[in-house]
Order: sequence, then C-alpha cells, then structure tokens
Amino acid sequence: MTVLVIRKPTNLEQHGEVVRSQVKAGGLSDSHYAQLEKAHQEHYASLEAVRDQLRSHDLSFVELKRGDMRPSGAFQAIVSVGGDGTLLSASHSVEGNTPIIGIRSSNSSVGFLCAGGIDEVPQIFDKFAKGKLDFQERTRIKAKIFKAEDRSGITTFPVLNDFLYTSANPASTTRYKAFYEGRVEVQKSSGIWVSTATGSTAAISAAGGCDMDPSDNRLQFVVRELYQTDQSEPTIQKGTFDGTETILEIENHCANGILALDGERGVIRLRYGDRVAFHRGPGINVAVL
Repeated sequence: MTVLVIRKPTNLEQHGEVVRSQVKAGGLSDSHYAQLEKAHQEHYASLEAVRDQLRSHDLSFVELKRGDMRPSGAFQAIVSVGGDGTLLSASHSVEGNTPIIGIRSSNSSVGFLCAGGIDEVPQIFDKFAKGKLDFQERTRIKAKIFKAEDRSGITTFPVLNDFLYTSANPASTTRYKAFYEGRVEVQKSSGIWVSTATGSTAAISAAGGCDMDPSDNRLQFVVRELYQTDQSEPTIQKGTFDGTETILEIENHCANGILALDGERGVIRLRYGDRVAFHRGPGINVAVL
C-alpha cells in the first residue's frame, strides 16, 4: 500500500512577498524575514528527510500540499509534515483504521501531537517499516447540525481538537438555548468551546476547562464569559459527557452564528433556530515514540 504525505505550505511561501515589501518599507526588521527563511529551510530539510526514509524502506508515497484534494483509495498511513495544525488538517481525512504520523518540521512549529522532528525521522520510519511504531488511539468529536429553515441535517467531519460555537461577529453577544443532562437554559455569552481530551490543553484550557488524559474518551465543554443576571444562577457552564448516551446540544439564537472546526480549519454558518448536537466521533491512531 501507499503512504500519503501531507506537507504544510510555509509562511515564507504564503507571506514572503508581503513581508519582504514591509521590510523594504521599514515596517519590519530584517530579522523577521530571516526567521521565515530559517523556518522554511528547516521545513524542507525535514520533508526531504521523510522522503529519503520512505524511499530507503521501499515505501511508495503520494505527496500533497495541505489543502489539496486528497486522492481516493486506502493508504497504509498518513504522514503530516509541519506542526500540530498540519496534523489536525490531515486528521480530517483519516478514515477507518488509517494511522497518522506527525513530523514537526521546524523549530518554530508547535508539535505536541507530532511523533518527533528531523532528528527522530530515521527512528520513526525504521520502526514503522518494521511494524514496531507505537500508536495511541485518540477520541475525535463530530457535530450534527439540523437546519431550522428546511429541516435538513448535516454531519461534520470528525475533529481531533475542538469546536467553537459563537456569533459570527466576535464583538456580539452569542445567544442560544443549551441542553445538557436533562436541563435546558437560555443563555448569553461569548460562545461555547467543546473539545476532546486531546484538545483539552488547547483553547478550552485557557477558558477554564480541565486538562484530560489523552486516552480519555469523554468530551467536555466550557461556556465563555457567561452573562449572568440577578436571577437564578445558570447551571450549564462546564462539564464532561460521553458523547453517546449523553450529549450537549445547542439551539442557535444568533442572527449569524458560526461553528468553527479545529480553529480555522472549517466554518459552518448557522441561522436562527438551527440546532447543533455534539457526539463522540470515530477514533484515530496517532504515532508516538
């Protein structure tokens, strides 16, 4: 079988011309461009190391840039070359039991979900070729959206980190009805984070969530900046749920609400009355050293 390699486009490739013009205009220092260039070189050195290891172990591979259309068919594994963001994007393409191997390609990349960097590449692929690379199963989460206008329903792809439900305008109040453990409350806040155990150390942690062991298959939510009146205290503020028998559901009361998937990696527009239910999704096997 074939290995699918998904590589990120570097910041130099995406923003280099803009940064270069800003340096010339005196808006940015030369060191800023130098940092982009250094990260770019580190990334391609790591990518070439991955290619070399795959070839040396006679592992055929297909290489794509993050965001490109994935070819059809089954793969022996998916290798993400970048950082956690690239691995999150790649994880959306994982079907069945296909494992994912994250390679942190630059010192400037965040790589908590990655198996290692350029120094660990030989060890990672030697173990993989021999069937000795360890993988840890991580829980993913999916959302089911029921449209009020035409009663249609859609289900998102499973995400590894989190969802953010909020108003499309970050300065606006997010208005909704929340359903959790038999309780129903109409609330106003800045939105709601809903995460997996993997995502528990990301944005939801800063909002007051609890860190969870990566192997925990529960989901958790935290209401952001809840608006409270002098009336009875809201009870739906944070909690965990299994995502199967117990779920969290939201009825959107914003004129323009959004549901963001793993940060900026997907956005679903919500209209007044649309309902969103959060469920446990299929697991994913992530390589660890």
